[in-house]
Amino acid sequence: MRIAILTEVYPSERAPDARAFIHARAVLYRRAGHDVGVFSQPAAGAGAADVFEGVPVFRPATERLTAEVRGFRPDVVAFHTPYGGTPAFTAARDLAPNYPVVAWVHGYEAMFTAFYGYHRGWRRLASLPWDARKLFRLRRFLPRCSGVVYVSQWLRRIAERGMAYRHPNSHVIHNPVDCELFAPKTGGTDAGPRAPLRGIALRGLGPKYGLDIAIRAFAGLEGADLTIIGTGPLEDELRKLIETTGSHTTLIAAAYPHAQVPQLLQQYDFFVAPSRNETQGVAMCEAMACGLPVVATRVGGIPEFVRDGLDGTLAPPENPAELRAAVRRLIGNRPRFAEMAANARSHMLRVVDRSVVIGQELDLLLGR
Repeated sequence: MRIAILTEVYPSERAPDARAFIHARAVLYRRAGHDVGVFSQPAAGAGAADVFEGVPVFRPATERLTAEVRGFRPDVVAFHTPYGGTPAFTAARDLAPNYPVVAWVHGYEAMFTAFYGYHRGWRRLASLPWDARKLFRLRRFLPRCSGVVYVSQWLRRIAERGMAYRHPNSHVIHNPVDCELFAPKTGGTDAGPRAPLRGIALRGLGPKYGLDIAIRAFAGLEGADLTIIGTGPLEDELRKLIETTGSHTTLIAAAYPHAQVPQLLQQYDFFVAPSRNETQGVAMCEAMACGLPVVATRVGGIPEFVRDGLDGTLAPPENPAELRAAVRRLIGNRPRFAEMAANARSHMLRVVDRSVVIGQELDLLLGR
């Protein structure tokens, strides 16, 4: 089968972590024996056509995008993140009468972002008319698609409420994790019985991910420290907050190619996701597949993946004291911590492993 993946953003050598969850699918589709071509917008440092980690990527000029996809002669188009008005959205709309188009809805493109932690201050109010227009366009577009995929039950509820529409062929299929690649470190943790446990937050440095809450939570916390790794607009603000609070937190402004992330995660003991909103939390699920239990906020789709007390601990959002208490519950009993680590790995094998998810996606793309 020839699968054209259409997306506004795709990883490049300069931005290796951009929409890595889409790239992960392309790799797994190819591994399953299918011919995959990715069609995206031009990116800084990327040519009109290149290969990223074995996946052919075409980045034509906007006016050529639809024609380039047609020239690939796909059997099906997998369209990710259908944000109304973008070149990829226009191309998918033009392709839909002649090709089966399956739309993957990942989050912000299908919700009123003002209510879910994407903005602060005046930007929350300013986002409302843009979101209303975006949802109206999506509501008109989705009936042209042969299928729609939401990555969590929570997202499906929010999106269908905002659009006042439910596609007759809609599905909840989680973002996949390659649990063979994302696996626990051989030999387990290096931490001794009294050594501080090492937390990691592999996140974009934006307001949605609540990293300011985590920094405050790790101020004065004994027995654990936190490393934040990512890039984004709040880097300077977060560095100042670490300094002023004396938090046991280190911030590393860096992006990692997806294939290098497992080795990075294996250097830590648990994952921290203090999000204001999360439709699934792919990085969180990848960490769990590596055997890292999670401290997270009880928001969005997170409770569908983190079972409080079994493979992590959950706390209310916007509350550093409650997040600090959740960390203490996680690290306070080392034997129980080891059980949670094993539970996290086994849970991900059941719900997001590629063997589960990719089969579901390919069945949908093949029209089974």
